[in-house]
Amino acid sequence: MKLFKAARRIKSLKRDERGNISVLTAIVAAVLVAALAVSIDISSGVNNKSRLSDASDAVSLMLAKSELTSQADMQRAARTYLDSLYPGAQGARLEILSITRDGDAVTVKLSDVSDAEFSAVLDRNTIQTSAASTAVFSRRSMDIALVLDSTGSMSGSKMATLKTAATDMVDTIDSNSRANVRMSVVPFSNYVNVGTSQRGESWLDVQPNAEGRTWRGCVGSRLAPHNTRAAHNGRRIPALYDNQVNCGVEVRPLTTNFNAVKSTINNLNASGWTYMPSGLAWGWRTLEESAPFAQTAPNGVEKVLVLMTDGENTRAKNGIMHNQAGQNNKADQTTRDLCNAIKGQNITVYTIAYDVDSVSTRQLLQGCASEMSNYYDARNAADLNQAFSDIANALNQIRISA
Repeated sequence: MKLFKAARRIKSLKRDERGNISVLTAIVAAVLVAALAVSIDISSGVNNKSRLSDASDAVSLMLAKSELTSQADMQRAARTYLDSLYPGAQGARLEILSITRDGDAVTVKLSDVSDAEFSAVLDRNTIQTSAASTAVFSRRSMDIALVLDSTGSMSGSKMATLKTAATDMVDTIDSNSRANVRMSVVPFSNYVNVGTSQRGESWLDVQPNAEGRTWRGCVGSRLAPHNTRAAHNGRRIPALYDNQVNCGVEVRPLTTNFNAVKSTINNLNASGWTYMPSGLAWGWRTLEESAPFAQTAPNGVEKVLVLMTDGENTRAKNGIMHNQAGQNNKADQTTRDLCNAIKGQNITVYTIAYDVDSVSTRQLLQGCASEMSNYYDARNAADLNQAFSDIANALNQIRISA
C-alpha cells in the first residue's frame, strides 16, 4: 500500500514538472522574441544614425560652400537639399534642429524619428536619433602662371586646340575662384615679349633707338649664372631689337581679370624656335614679388606654374641670345636647372608634353614636374583638353579645405 502511494506521488511530480517546463519555455520564447525585435530595431537605428550622419555631413558642407548667412536662407537651402537627398523617404522624419555659421565653418544638427517596426511589443513605437556635423570650406589664395609654347610647330590645329584647352581651364578656375586667384600668361618660343611698357625699368637694359633699330619688347638672357635666377639683383636683362629677333604675344602679368587672361591666350600666334628656359624663367618671374613683376602676394598664397610644350629644345643660349642650334643637351640642362630652382621656391610645377615624340624630352618634362602625377603626356587634342581640365580641377581641390 505504501509502495502504491509513493508511485502515485512520483507521477504527480512528473506532471507538475512538465507544466513548469511549459511555463518556462513560454517565458523564454517571449524574451527571445522581444530581444529579436529590439535587436532588429537597434540595427535599423544604427542604419538611421549612419544615414543621418551622412546627411548632416552633406548639408553642412553644402552650406559651407554657399555664401548664405541668414538663418532663413540656410534653413530653406538645407530643407531643399535634404528633400533631394531622400525623396519620398518612408517612415523617416528628418528635422533640422539647428544651423550655425562661424566664418567659414557651418554646424548642422539633425534629428531622425522613424517608426519602430517590432519594438512595439515592448510599448516602444518610435526610434529617435540625432547627428551633428561641422564643415569648413575656405578658398586659399593662388597665383598661377601659364607658360605656353607658341613656337612655329604649334601652328594650325595644335594652336587652336591649345587655345580651347587653356581657355576652358581659366573658366573652370574662374567659376570657383571668389576673386582670390591671379593668373599670368607667358607665351614663349626662343624668346619672350615682356612689352614695350617696361621701357625705362631699372631691371631692363634698353638702349636708345639707333640705326633704325626698334625695341618691340623682346628680351634675351643674362650671363650665367644669372640666367637661371628670377630676381634681377642689379643685373639688368638685355633687350633685343627687331633687327636681331622677333618674339610673339606680350606676357600677361598676374591679374584677377580672367577676360584679359583669355584674350592673351586667344591672341597667341605660332612662330620661332623652342627654348624652354625662356618661358620657365619668365613664368617664374611673374610669380615673384620682386622685380621685374613686383606684385605683393597675399599671405599663404599657393604658387603654381604650368608648362606646356610640343617639342624638344631646338635652340640654346649663346651669350645673351637664344640662337645656338644643335645644342639640345645644353638647353636641356638649363631647363633642369630652372625647374629645380623654381621648385626650390615652393612653386608647384605641372608639365604637359603635347604630341612630343622625343623620349628624352618627355623625361625632361617629367623630371621638371613637382611629382609624377603632375606630368601629362598628351598625344592628341583630346589628351591636351583632358590634361588642362585635370589640372584645373586639381588646383580647385588644392584651394579648398573642407
